[in-house]
Amino acid sequence: MSTTPIAQGPVDVNVGQLRVWLEQQGFCFGNNQVRGQMNDCDWYAWRRSTLSARDCDCNGPKMQIVLTPHSYELDGKRWESVAADVTGECAGVWYKLQAYSMTPTELVARLDEVEGALIRAWNSLMPNAELTGRGKES
Repeated sequence: MSTTPIAQGPVDVNVGQLRVWLEQQGFCFGNNQVRGQMNDCDWYAWRRSTLSARDCDCNGPKMQIVLTPHSYELDGKRWESVAADVTGECAGVWYKLQAYSMTPTELVARLDEVEGALIRAWNSLMPNAELTGRGKES
């Protein structure tokens, strides 16, 4: 996987270049140990969202966005995509809200938009609950 810097403007970004760009955007990285046979990419990225989000029942005000790239070769062609998710517990139920099948190029162009949409979806869960605490009052 190439780590050549990303040029300005619409270009094809591969997952190697994506990792470099994400690091510049403040993301941290972990080893994707559950990637499976159809994913040559052994990392995932995360950062705490700066957007206003309801607390997670379990983790409190630590909402983060997680990016999981996928890269594999099939019939001599390289296929790459990225999934973005926010995961948390609300009113006793765990939710994983996800945008997926984006190309690395599309993610670079739309990361702010995708993160905003996922956080808005998270905030809309249990609309009668307070945004700053548990969904159920004890």
